[in-house]
Amino acid sequence: MNLSYDKVLYTGPMEYALLKDGKAIGKDGKELGKEKSLANRWSFNPKVFEKNKEILTKVRHGQFNPDQWLMGSYDGQYSSQSDTSYGGIYDYYAYLTDRYGTGWSLLYSGNVTSIYPNLMTDYDPPGTNNCVLTALTTIFEHWRYQGYTNIPSSTYTIYNDVKTIATNNYGYTSTGGVAWSHIGYLALDLWDYYNYPAGSAYDDAVVTWGKITNEVNYNRPPILSLTGGYYNNHSITVVGYKEYQRYWYDDNVEFINVYDGWDRATRYIDWDVMQWGGEAIFLGLTMNIHP
Repeated sequence: MNLSYDKVLYTGPMEYALLKDGKAIGKDGKELGKEKSLANRWSFNPKVFEKNKEILTKVRHGQFNPDQWLMGSYDGQYSSQSDTSYGGIYDYYAYLTDRYGTGWSLLYSGNVTSIYPNLMTDYDPPGTNNCVLTALTTIFEHWRYQGYTNIPSSTYTIYNDVKTIATNNYGYTSTGGVAWSHIGYLALDLWDYYNYPAGSAYDDAVVTWGKITNEVNYNRPPILSLTGGYYNNHSITVVGYKEYQRYWYDDNVEFINVYDGWDRATRYIDWDVMQWGGEAIFLGLTMNIHP
């Protein structure tokens, strides 16, 4: 779509329209009616508007691109992602500058050390819903590198141990996977199996930026489980974070660094889009996973 426009209308949380000749056109290209006829249907909420930093930033700096807003992904993000998509980011800095403009500087960052990506297809064929098994394999291998030598040196052995316990104790199947609320219990059983009875793990249904950064800062990679959007019904391993700042009136932009089991390269999640974009629903964070 290539539209000339007179102004941008904010019509509700994450909802915008272009005004042309007194008529409002929605993000799907359909005519919504005249501006005055829409006024009573709009639900302006200043607090929600403030959180939607991407449009505010671009308007402030003259970088608003209506075609891009209406139609898709940003630089550094896989194509065919919508504006509300939080994932599919392979180059976080290209994405940052394209979506939010230039002038950002790194404020904080953290990375889990001695952790290496494993693919779901390393261990089982595609379509076996083994994202949880792969994430736990990655995390337990990390603790092996931290000196916990009761954990096998072979990731294939770790994976098979995880799969056996998941199947016997938590009803894992290739069609249903493992429920996110069982991941912490599965990790505890694995600690017992490897003779680390003081091992810890638990599932937390309230996911916050502080919890994620705290786990990373303590070198404890957590598992983030999501439904909706790019990582629909998927569990991924969190391996780091980045937080960028710009002007005093801009909200910071935060990224979560993840191993998603689909690619060996680190991928990134736009934290605020994940929170406010409307696509993702947090299932939970399996955290405090350590011997």
